[in-house]
Amino acid sequence: MSPDQSLERWREDKQALLSRWQKMLGDMQASSDVDCAVFSVAHGVLRELAVKAA
Repeated sequence: MSPDQSLERWREDKQALLSRWQKMLGDMQASSDVDCAVFSVAHGVLRELAVKAA
C-alpha cells in the first residue's frame, strides 16, 4: 500500500473524530469570545484524536 493510500485509509477510519475536531476549530474561529472552557473542550477532542490515532 502506498503512503497516500495509507493516509486515505487512516482518514476514513478516523472520519468521525476528524469531523468533530474540524467542527470544534470552526466554532472557535467563528466565536469572538473563546474562554478557558472552550479550550478545555478543544483539548479533550484533540487528546481523543491523538489517543485513537494509532
